[in-house]
Amino acid sequence: MDGIGLDLVPAFGLRGGGYLISDSTTQNWIRTDPLKYAEHLSALNQSHRFDQQLVPFIKMIKSWARVNAPLLKSYLLELLVLKSLPSIESYSDACTSFFVRASTEILGSVCDPFTGIEVNELLPPQRLGVMRQLRKSLDLTLDAKVAEVIGRPASISARHFAQVFGPKFPVTISP
Repeated sequence: MDGIGLDLVPAFGLRGGGYLISDSTTQNWIRTDPLKYAEHLSALNQSHRFDQQLVPFIKMIKSWARVNAPLLKSYLLELLVLKSLPSIESYSDACTSFFVRASTEILGSVCDPFTGIEVNELLPPQRLGVMRQLRKSLDLTLDAKVAEVIGRPASISARHFAQVFGPKFPVTISP
């Protein structure tokens, strides 16, 4: 069934800002501030560095993860994108940067920038599996970039990216 997915969780407001929410995975209460994060993400997306390309790129990477790395939680993915990209000049360059950096970052600690809480809850073998998927996608992304650089038709590059993102991937990826 297609539609909107919603996560409903109990939340208790904290005096200094943020919320205490239940984490269904760890069965613990965690401190978070999704409103502050949403404001931060929106400001970054609107900034000159990202020129409204950050949120679409995050959605693209989440689409990749649903097929290639389903263990990655949405928020962890978003933080990996933010750690991996200083800016977005083109989506193909952003893909390369993301897959390079994220394949290393996933092996270590990834903390919530507002609460300092560890977000990467994957076990070491799971982290290695995700790293392998990231590097596999990096190889295909580099093949696409080489095709672009040597002047091959856009369809050649698009075929490589379709192997990364699936057959519904558009013919071109330049913003």
